[in-house]
Order: sequence, then structure tokens, then C-alpha cells
Amino acid sequence: MKPDDRALLLAVYDRQPGEFVRDIATRSGIHPKRVAAILDKWTRAGWYDYGVSLDLGWLTPAGKEAAERVKGETRNA
Repeated sequence: MKPDDRALLLAVYDRQPGEFVRDIATRSGIHPKRVAAILDKWTRAGWYDYGVSLDLGWLTPAGKEAAERVKGETRNA
């Protein structure tokens, strides 16, 4: 997992109620096309789901498990 992928995953996992993935992505400084590619990859992996707009979605239970694993790896590094 690339550093920007990891950072976005943890930010989405730790987001505040009412905060949108779109807002997190804008603040992250990751290029919008890269964000879309990451979110699309997560969707194909079953980590992410969305309704109408790709950048207004949420992590699935599998995505939350992946974020917890990454968080654990980061803590232990």
C-alpha cells in the first residue's frame, strides 16, 4: 500500500461525524484523480461503498478491518 493510500484510508477511518470523504481528500493534498483511483480500487476490493458520488462514500466492514490492520502496523513500526 502506497503512503498516500495509507494516509487516506486512516483519515477516512478516523473521520468525524458529518465529515465527507470529499473534504478529507481535499485537505489531504492528494490529486483528485489519484483519490478517485484509490477509492475505485477500494470499491473493487470491497473496502468502500458509495451511493451516487464516489467521493461521498463510506468504508465497509472489510474496509474498517483493513484500516485497523494498517493502524496497528503504523503503531508497531
